Amino acid sequence: MITLEHVTKKFPGSKTPAVSDFNLEIKKGEICVLVGPSGCGKTTTMKMINRLYEPSIGNIYVNGQDIMDINPIKLRRGIGYVIQEIGLFPHLTVEENVATVPRELKWPRDKIKKRVEQLLRLVGLDPEIHGKRRPPSLSGGQQQRVGVARAMAADPPVLLMDEPFGAVDPITRGRLQNEFLRLQQHIQKTIVFVTHDIDEAIKMGNKIVAMREGKLVQYATPDELLSTPKDDFVAKLVGRNRSIKRLHLIRAEAALQKSIACANLNDSVNKIKKYIKDNPMNVVFVVDDQKRLQGVISEKDMEKNGALDNPQNAIAADLFTDLANFSHHDSTLNDVLSVMLNYGEGYVAIIDEKERFKGIITLGDILEVVKSNANSA
Repeated sequence: MITLEHVTKKFPGSKTPAVSDFNLEIKKGEICVLVGPSGCGKTTTMKMINRLYEPSIGNIYVNGQDIMDINPIKLRRGIGYVIQEIGLFPHLTVEENVATVPRELKWPRDKIKKRVEQLLRLVGLDPEIHGKRRPPSLSGGQQQRVGVARAMAADPPVLLMDEPFGAVDPITRGRLQNEFLRLQQHIQKTIVFVTHDIDEAIKMGNKIVAMREGKLVQYATPDELLSTPKDDFVAKLVGRNRSIKRLHLIRAEAALQKSIACANLNDSVNKIKKYIKDNPMNVVFVVDDQKRLQGVISEKDMEKNGALDNPQNAIAADLFTDLANFSHHDSTLNDVLSVMLNYGEGYVAIIDEKERFKGIITLGDILEVVKSNANSA
């Protein structure tokens, strides 16, 4: 899908090339992550793909076509571009921002409206609520979602993403990463993704390019990069605790305890007490009739509400408290561990895309995975 052949980029006045004799082939539907220290040529390489910079030497092909044979404006309209600063137009509404490229392509108005609504829903924003708002009124995570929607508006086969989640807080960043990986399962774009964060590279990439001083040092899958770094530079880039970093490659379901009893909203105090006794975490999770997670009950919750003294006067619906330490079934174990540490609990509840309770993961479950990885390494 994307091929770089002996590509070199040297800027005027510079003694050394920003990118030197770079060869790379990215297959259709892959996320290829460029990672390395500041100034190693990551962003320069990416910007040459849509001719924001033109190569000094070498050839770049997108879908079999030499990019130098394509009008640069036409080329860029066919390649989505997402940057850390997002670059939304503050004076335009969310709808107008997303519609930017389709308007330039002179799509019919009804087609643009339908596409904008479809994309906003796809990235988790309600068109009725967010469509008429302007970017300054949105959170950083919401703005980033609008930026992704805008990049996909004309349905380009290729997306270029330059530190797209770098400007948000760590919890929002992890959530956006997971949402984007879920989205990629549906859209199957060919993506070039730039980051300086090796953990993000391992989590996001099908393939990773480790770069140093404008050169490709190693091109490998995340697992290969962790298990067999090519040289000392790559080993230092990957860092220590590779067993922990492998948690980025393992989905939550791999460590899930599924046989966890739940209370329904109408269950009695006696039932709740039995569930708590049987649960290794000394709590019971409360679900509705569709098995959607509502909250959690501990003995302290029952004591606080007087349910132990007057059990006949209470049901689960009266006693549960909200649960913050939860994660989704397709999150990575590293995400699960982050939630666990952030909320100071020894477990995380796991839900599916419809918020249905699937089970729990404890710190012990994660440690077993780490131990297993260390023994097999």
